[in-house]
This record gives sequence, C-alpha cells and structure tokens, in this order.
Amino acid sequence: MAVHQNPCDNKASILEERKDLMVDWLELPEHLLPLIASKLINMIDYIRIGAVQWRSQDFRYGLLFLSRQLPVLMLPDDEDKQTYCFYNLTEKRPYRYRLSMPHNKVVFNSSRGWLVTLRELYDVSLLNPFMSSANEINLPSLKTLLTDDDDSMGYPRDLLKAALSSNQVWDSECTIMAIYGSFNRVAYCKLRDSSWTHIDLNYKGIDDVMYYKNQFYFVHQRGSLFSCDLNDPHPKVSKVATRPIFHWDNGYVWYYIVESNGNLLLVARAKKYPGDDDVYCNLTRHFFVFKLDLVELMWIEVKNLDGHTLFLGRNCSVSLSASDFPECEPNCIYYTNEHHTGYADHSEAFYGESHKHGDKPKPHDMGVFNLEDGSFLQSYYPEIHKLIPRPIWIEPTMQLF
Repeated sequence: MAVHQNPCDNKASILEERKDLMVDWLELPEHLLPLIASKLINMIDYIRIGAVQWRSQDFRYGLLFLSRQLPVLMLPDDEDKQTYCFYNLTEKRPYRYRLSMPHNKVVFNSSRGWLVTLRELYDVSLLNPFMSSANEINLPSLKTLLTDDDDSMGYPRDLLKAALSSNQVWDSECTIMAIYGSFNRVAYCKLRDSSWTHIDLNYKGIDDVMYYKNQFYFVHQRGSLFSCDLNDPHPKVSKVATRPIFHWDNGYVWYYIVESNGNLLLVARAKKYPGDDDVYCNLTRHFFVFKLDLVELMWIEVKNLDGHTLFLGRNCSVSLSASDFPECEPNCIYYTNEHHTGYADHSEAFYGESHKHGDKPKPHDMGVFNLEDGSFLQSYYPEIHKLIPRPIWIEPTMQLF
C-alpha cells in the first residue's frame, strides 16, 4: 500500500535542513561586516546590516562614506500645509516619516542631504531631515550681505540656491556658496563664520552654483561658466567658458551645472514665454546638455548621459549611474518645478491658478525627459494636490556624530 507523505512534513524537513546552511550574522567576525557593507549601494541594505553591528566603530565610520543615494522627492503633505512627506522612487510610495516645518520657515533648496532654510527673511540654517539629533546648523544672517543698492534683499528671492563643498558639515573647512538677493549675486561662508563674504558684486544674474574638483563654479543666466578660487585671500573669479551654441527662439532658458561621471555638464532647460491663451506655457519643452572640454574650454553638445540619470530642480543637481539604480531610466533627466517658495493650494499658486473663467488649474512642470530621443516619459511622481511648497529632490544621508 502506497504511503502518502504530508506536504507540511516535507516542508518542515526542508526548512530543518536549510537551518544548517544559514549563517548567524551575529557570530561573524567584527572586521567582516564593514567589508561587506562597503560593497553595498542602497542605504536600505546598509541600515539592515547595521542592525547587526550598529555599535561597531568601523561600521559607523563607514556610513559617512556610503556612496551617493537615489534622491527622494520631498513633497507637501495633503493634510497639513506645514508638513512634508518623502516619496521613494524605488518603492513608488511615500515614507511614513513626515517633516514638520514652522510657519515662518521656508525651504529653498537641498545640497548633499541638507536642506537650506530661511526664517524671518534673513535667518539661514541647514537642516538634515534624516538625523534625529544635532540636525540643524545656523548660518550667518543674510543681513551681512545688504548693500546700498540692494537693501530690500528682493523677497521672496532672497536665497535662490546654495551648494555645500562637503556633506561633512562638522569640518571647519566646509564651505557654502549661495545665490542671493534680487540681483542673483553670489556669496560664501564657512559654516563657523559670523558673516557672509561677497563675491565680486559685478557678477549678477546667476542661475546655478556647484562644487567641482575643489572649486566652486557658477553659471550666468546667459550660459557663461565661471570658477571661483576661495583659496586666494581675495577670492578669484575666472571665466571658464562662454555660452554654448544652440537655438531656442520660443522662450527662455534656465541653466544648471552638474558633475556626471567625472565630467562637468551644462544643462539648458527650455520653456515657452508665458501666454494668456496657452495653459501649458509653464511647462518645460526641451533640454539641451553640453559637456565641458577641459582642454579647449568649450561646450560640446551630447545626446546621451553615458548611462547616467540626472535629477534637477531646486536641489544641487545630482547624477547617478542608472546601472546602480535599476528603477531609474538611463540617459534621462528627472526634473521638478523651479518656482515658488510659500504655501498654497492650486487655486492660490501662479502655475496652479485657475483662469478667471473657471478653467482647470495648470499642470505641474515635473517629469522625465529622455535625452536620446527628445521625448517625455510617463511621470514618476504621485498625484499632488498642492503645487507649493514646491517639490525638492534631496539625497538621503545617514551621518553619525
């Protein structure tokens, strides 16, 4: 007579056999976990292995040098005007974590995992939403930048963008360079300075700033690139390259600079001029990307990003290899809205305002642009019921003091 084995008994037997093959991570030699962790790319994996050896000094030190992470999208919460949520591109959902912001504080941009915030027009600080303590650093007041010809600071554009030289903000040499005021001038300070220092006041109309190969760079709204050597007692500004040659006659252009795969790229974001009859005049129509020839000091247009992905907006621009993050489209640009700092619903925002005759709100200027074929891909972000505070890309960090 045939004997029928219970499937449950068979499963239990297999599990029992596998137990002999399982490794108890708690019993691994202490020096091995940091070596394993150094091969990880995704911070989530790093946190999981950290649960095994969180107290290891080597492990804690290794966290500081974890490779760059996939940015998360910081969005206004639907239920609370003063609260942000963080959207995870990997899992296509928001994290449970929420960031509350006081009514009198505005987030302007992000750099190396830190938010640049402004309170009461002049009080600037760095805020790291991924740290539970010692997560805010006060910077010098913008009042130290007031000049005779710009005594109003041009609110609400008093702080357009800022870039850190390093994410190790406790380092006394860590420096921040900012675009500020109604004339879009440039200034800098070390994080322990008591005041900001002007760069030559003749440099106005700056669109973007970044730190690249031990120097700060900034790009003028007409496309010229400049470097700034802060090692000189009197900061020296040098013109690196003139505007690239391309044609866009239908509107205006906003410039970004970003390091990608070791190269310095200039990205031109092209829009149409505003028109009363065009609901979509606010939307980005095209991107042009140029690589700097470091020998000839001239721009060369490129039609792909060597498998990398760019993240542009009010953040300091980020480039990541799509092969490290399969959820990202290679040779594509993920971009967010550029304008607005306050809090409002669609009906109160410039891009979201309804026409007088009750038309539907204008859409968000957010999306994915494929540089290779010039197409716009399906949007990556969830439904957003508020246009402002504007969404901002921010790189997750995990820094332990």
